[in-house]
Amino acid sequence: MAIRFNAMNTDIALYGTDETAGLRARSWFSFVENTLSRFKEDSELTKLNRAGGRIYLASPLLYKVAETADYYFRQTSGLFNPYLGANLSGWGYSASFEKLGELSRPKPFVPSITPKNELEPAIFNPGQRSIQLQPQIQIDLGGIAKGWSAHKLSEMLKKEGWDSGLIDAGGDIASWSSGGGVREIAVAHPLKADLDIAVLKLNRSAGIATSSTQKRRWLDQTGRELHHLLDPRTGMPSKSDLIQVTVVARSLLIAEVYAKCLLILGTAGSRELLNHQLTDLGMIAVTQSGEILVHGNVEGELCKGRASL
Repeated sequence: MAIRFNAMNTDIALYGTDETAGLRARSWFSFVENTLSRFKEDSELTKLNRAGGRIYLASPLLYKVAETADYYFRQTSGLFNPYLGANLSGWGYSASFEKLGELSRPKPFVPSITPKNELEPAIFNPGQRSIQLQPQIQIDLGGIAKGWSAHKLSEMLKKEGWDSGLIDAGGDIASWSSGGGVREIAVAHPLKADLDIAVLKLNRSAGIATSSTQKRRWLDQTGRELHHLLDPRTGMPSKSDLIQVTVVARSLLIAEVYAKCLLILGTAGSRELLNHQLTDLGMIAVTQSGEILVHGNVEGELCKGRASL
C-alpha cells in the first residue's frame, strides 16, 4: 500500500505503513515546510533571514536543522553550503520553482564570495537556542530540509513500531528494514525520460539521494541557462563534468549532503573523496557526455556501457 501526497514542492510516497502513519507524514512535512521554506513570507526561516545580523531565538525545529546544516558545512570545508540564500535569489531562484515562470527573467548577476578566513557565517548558541547570521548572509535549507525531514520521519515511525518501511521524497529515499526481502529502487536517466540508469536492490536500511543540474533550470535576461546547484567556491551554478549524482549511504541525510558535494567536485574530485574519506558510500554518476560512472557499495542492475570511477 502506497500513501501519496505533495509537500515541499515534490511528490511524497510512504510504503509499508498505514493511513494513520500517512496522516502523520502529511502533518510532519507540512510543518517542516511552513517553518523552513525560504519562499514563504511568514516562515520562521524568512524571519531569521530578515533579522539583519541580530540574535534570533529559534524554534527547536529551525535550530536543529540549521545547526545540522552548519555541521555539514564544516565537515565538508564549506562545499556543502547552506549560506548561499542571497546568491540563489540573485541568480533568480527567489520563488518556488513552479512559480519562476511567472517572474521576470533575472538580470545578469555577480555573486558574492565569502573568503574562508572571514567571520563565521552564523553563530549558534545552544543554551538559549539562538542563531545570529552575519549581515548580508541568508540561509537556504533547500539542500538538506527534505532529506532531514524524511530521515527524521523514518526514525519516528521506527519508534512507533514500524519495523520496515520506505519514504520516497521526490526520489530521495529513506528505507529501513529489520531484515528479509529486497527493495528495488529505480534511478532515472537525467537526459532520457524513458530510461533508468540503474535499478538498485536494497536488503538493508539505507538512504539514497540524487542531485541533478537538469531538473531546476531557468533563463536570465541574456538567455543564459541557469540551475540551482551553486558551487560555493565561485558562487555560480556548478560547471563540473557531472550532471547527476546518486549516492547510497547508511542514512538519507548523509546521502543528500554528499550527492551535492560530489556533483560539484566533478569526476576527479569525487574519485579523490570517495577513495580516501567516504569509503563507505556508493555512487552512480552521469557525465555531461552521458557516460555512467559507478563507485563503491552499489548493488543492483546497472546500465551497460558504465565505467568505474
